[in-house]
Amino acid sequence: MIVQSFEISRYVNPGDLATVGIRLADHTFYEGGVTVQEISGEDLVLELLGDFPSAAAFEPGAGGMLIKKDSLALCRCHLVITGPIVAGTLRCRVLDEVEIHQRREFFRLDVSIPFRWHLPDDQRLSSAIDYWSFSRVSIEPGELPRLAMTAEGGFRVLNWRGVSLEPQQINLSGGGIRCRLTTPLAIGTLINLEIFLPLTPGRVIHSVGVVVRSSELVASLQKAVFLTGIRFVHLADTDRETIISFIFNEQRQQLRAFAEER
Repeated sequence: MIVQSFEISRYVNPGDLATVGIRLADHTFYEGGVTVQEISGEDLVLELLGDFPSAAAFEPGAGGMLIKKDSLALCRCHLVITGPIVAGTLRCRVLDEVEIHQRREFFRLDVSIPFRWHLPDDQRLSSAIDYWSFSRVSIEPGELPRLAMTAEGGFRVLNWRGVSLEPQQINLSGGGIRCRLTTPLAIGTLINLEIFLPLTPGRVIHSVGVVVRSSELVASLQKAVFLTGIRFVHLADTDRETIISFIFNEQRQQLRAFAEER
């Protein structure tokens, strides 16, 4: 169920913790925690909970979004940034209706981002989770994915632990991914995933998934392609919210580009 209303004060109050996202001038996306300080009609004043990256910049009128979650629902709305960051505070205005989604619902979107997968030899869930834990804790402080824009407008990952990765078309949600693989995987197979999001700074999402669908999509003399559906069975809550935030922002950008083309 989705509830929509322009009255953001019905769902967000001063003192609430939330997540704000801002589309940056280099076409990446900043995401950070905030505390809601003031609400006046559709205008908000937000206090950033962390330092804004010194190298990041956004233009006047930049688009953004606000997400607030609780145990039952997720509240989201689009914003326009109305002023620079001053003393750790950000001023913005609600652009459209506030949407309230039940937490069990996830947004889906086709995106072009790098990802890679690993098939654990030990198919016990506990073993796959151990690999997930090791992958996350083994990242050194300051070791973040380096991203570079492609000629087509997407982003590639440069030399991530010795490997560079090109963007791939996938369908992404907070509940899993649908992608094209050249390897057929049996339903029920556990798989470890690394999903790279073009945020500022770059972000890698580690998860454990289970294959729920695998069907041959294209056959040729060279190789077959299998449309593979993977549901997340182990994913940090903060990473799930990061995925949802990223999808929400990309959806907004795609709709805006479509409107400009018409």
